[in-house]
Amino acid sequence: IPLEDVLSVYPNPVSDKLYLDGIGRGRYKLMTIEGKVVETGDFDNQVIDMSHLTKGPYIVAIEQEGQIVFKKIIKE
Repeated sequence: IPLEDVLSVYPNPVSDKLYLDGIGRGRYKLMTIEGKVVETGDFDNQVIDMSHLTKGPYIVAIEQEGQIVFKKIIKE
């Protein structure tokens, strides 16, 4: 099953925690809309803490088992 079909990311816009539904563990990369990498890491609890980031648009790349999905996120 393609990761794109099972992954949901919420809430969007996000203020503190970004939740990933339909996925267990994996890696993530947060980037500015211009493509500058802000943060990378692993997740295993389906949560990415975004509370420390400045407001604005971001791209989150979620990787699991060789598949990568990109989602646009607004930090408020």
